[in-house]
Amino acid sequence: MIETLTPVAALVAGLVGSGHCVLMCGAIAGALELGAGRAAGCASGTLRFPLLYNLGRIASYASAGALAGGLGGGALALAAVPGARIAFTLFAALLIVVVGLRLAAGGRRFGVLDRAGAAAWRRIAPLTRGLFPVTTPARAFGVGLAWGWLPCGMAYAMLVAAWLSGSALGGAAIMGMFGVGTLPAMLALGGGTARLLGTPTRRWGGAFLVVLGVASAVLALSLAGDLAELRGVEDADRLAVHRDHAHLGEP
Repeated sequence: MIETLTPVAALVAGLVGSGHCVLMCGAIAGALELGAGRAAGCASGTLRFPLLYNLGRIASYASAGALAGGLGGGALALAAVPGARIAFTLFAALLIVVVGLRLAAGGRRFGVLDRAGAAAWRRIAPLTRGLFPVTTPARAFGVGLAWGWLPCGMAYAMLVAAWLSGSALGGAAIMGMFGVGTLPAMLALGGGTARLLGTPTRRWGGAFLVVLGVASAVLALSLAGDLAELRGVEDADRLAVHRDHAHLGEP
């Protein structure tokens, strides 16, 4: 159940936080449309290439999530501290609550992280020059793969959640679901998107994220209590067996 809540929260964060993605990536999406040219078919209004751009972006998100989750799992294995996984889950729940509160309060930017993302894109963008003009599906997907490594505040927050998942599969699911959540807005830049991502939507979505974060924390604490109780029973059983052996060994 806990493993399901965080990817669901990531999906909701992507949906209601897409206004941030539009601010960060809208200009890039527009530039990609222009760079595709008439040969890509974008001039006729088809969604084929925009969809491939975004599928490439989501694939990069999932790859980054898998890497982060694998590193988190490695950290858990090296630490070998009882309750470490529960602590990771609690931190992930806290992160979801913080993101939810920020969205509910109307926050759409993440300050220095977003500025760092814009600077990073200026370095990443030249790597895609060989893919322009985008005249084939493979080129469109390749540009999307590069686009997916553009850092931004929302993506960083979800990437931390992916790391806290403690598994490559869990991390990929979190980042992949976040990317899927941003997909509708990125495919429908314009007035309709603005209405969809208005203040009421962000506030209700942020409140829902807070609920998901609190629910995840409650489940984690409940699981921690059950594990502690189970450990206590196992210790008591072990002590009883030891006493029985000691008693049988008496003359």
